[in-house]
Amino acid sequence: MNLNKLSGMQYQLDAHIIQRKGLRGRDLTLNTIYALQVEVAELANEVRFFKHWSNNRMINPVKALEEYVDGLHFFLSLGNGMGMEWDHDFSLEKIGSIRTTFASITKRLSDAWWNYHDNQIADYRTNWLFALQSYLHLGGLLGFTEEAITQAYKDKNAKNYLRQKSGY
Repeated sequence: MNLNKLSGMQYQLDAHIIQRKGLRGRDLTLNTIYALQVEVAELANEVRFFKHWSNNRMINPVKALEEYVDGLHFFLSLGNGMGMEWDHDFSLEKIGSIRTTFASITKRLSDAWWNYHDNQIADYRTNWLFALQSYLHLGGLLGFTEEAITQAYKDKNAKNYLRQKSGY
């Protein structure tokens, strides 16, 4: 999956928000990592893989895709913030299981937060990249196609602009 176009859209959205909210010059990286961790947890809640107490194992694929692209927004923001070059393809290959992939993403994002907090920027970037790769693999495991992810991202991006316009 080539993320070049989506990263450009995310850059424009982030610039719009920063300008509207008066955040120019502020380092928002740790806030963005927190937001991403929350979105990953919301996706896990929707996918329900850990809910051993529940008989309801049905995944709503539309809602799961919405949660998935919420996380993708923050992955792109972080990548843009570190000057990621998005001109290569990332794999949606179905690697691992849903449970182990979520665990990998969660650990890598936690490590990225601490590395950034402790000014270990090279380790921060490495953990972010591994988390992104696992996140894209998770998309494949959940049966999302590149086309579906791209369209859902564009839809949510437009919704985010409307939210900003309405004072969100």
